[in-house]
Amino acid sequence: MTTRLSGDGEVLRLGDINEFCEVFYDKSANAVIVQAPTSGTDNTAVDRVVINAGGILQFPVTTTGLVNVRRDDTATTASLRLEQDSTGDSVLEFLLTGGAEWAIGVDNSASDTFVISAGGDLGTGDEDAIRITDAAPPVATYNATHPTGTFDYICDVCGTNNSEPFVCHGEQAPWHDDVESLSLALHEMDGMKPLHEIPAMQHLAKIGVLDMVQHDDGHVWTGINMAAAQWFTWSGMLQLENRIKELEAQVASK
Repeated sequence: MTTRLSGDGEVLRLGDINEFCEVFYDKSANAVIVQAPTSGTDNTAVDRVVINAGGILQFPVTTTGLVNVRRDDTATTASLRLEQDSTGDSVLEFLLTGGAEWAIGVDNSASDTFVISAGGDLGTGDEDAIRITDAAPPVATYNATHPTGTFDYICDVCGTNNSEPFVCHGEQAPWHDDVESLSLALHEMDGMKPLHEIPAMQHLAKIGVLDMVQHDDGHVWTGINMAAAQWFTWSGMLQLENRIKELEAQVASK
């Protein structure tokens, strides 16, 4: 059956008296609007889906903003736009039920900074992992928090480290030469072995400079922790500076 509606605002009602949805054409907005009731016994249509000219599909406005799904034929591209038309953030969340939650989006309260966050809210505590400024060119910063210290004294069992001596696993954590650790890692990278099989790389993973994750299919993904790697490099530079000062003092005393 085909029903033709010609006037602006004429309504096509689907369903019975107490349970229905409505479809109508808004001529002023050049849009088709679908409204559904909040429940099967409530015939007040409040939930709306709007199809605008250009193929833009708009879902009901909620506290998180307006969601647009758009296919742009003229540009031969498809895009998903999350539009916040108030003062809140525009966020896309990823949630494992009962598990981890991550979010990416624009933090309105931080000068429209783009954020990747280990949580549903942007700009909360230390959950932001990466922030990219709304500038030309954009500037990316990484969470600089390194919860285990600054590498000089390192527990050989778990990799916990600190700039001062400490006891871990019942023993005094030994002092480690950060520069030597980095030198070994670089010299052992000959391209023949996977990174996760190189002892020096395993050491860097243990102290948090690298991230090695074994997937279900058995392969190991290796990545670099940019923030921790920076702290590790600075720690090595400080160790070198201390050595130079010691040598200078020895030379001056002769």
